[in-house]
Amino acid sequence: MTRKWIVTALVTLLAMTTALPAFAARIEYPVGAGAKLARGVTNAAAGWYEVPKQTNLGGRQKGAVGALGGFVKGVALGVARTAAGGYELATFWAPIPTDFEPVMRPATVFEER
Repeated sequence: MTRKWIVTALVTLLAMTTALPAFAARIEYPVGAGAKLARGVTNAAAGWYEVPKQTNLGGRQKGAVGALGGFVKGVALGVARTAAGGYELATFWAPIPTDFEPVMRPATVFEER
């Protein structure tokens, strides 16, 4: 059983490492991968910032009711942004989505819509 897992892990690692030169052949690969890595770190670490941001925006637009709605929206967006950051961290080496495009818009919580 253990040997089967070791062989499976080695085959998977081999498949991943042989695919990297194909991605690296394009000149913009290092820039795109670096941007995706930085975006992933930012979103994974600061996704929680969506809660006060959305609460503030909702409160400005609709008062107390808007602040409550903004809080709920902030929690949902915070969870989504943190998960998107984790995804981008795990896949920063691969140009997915196409050409390292961000998973969410805006790309980070600190950008305006």
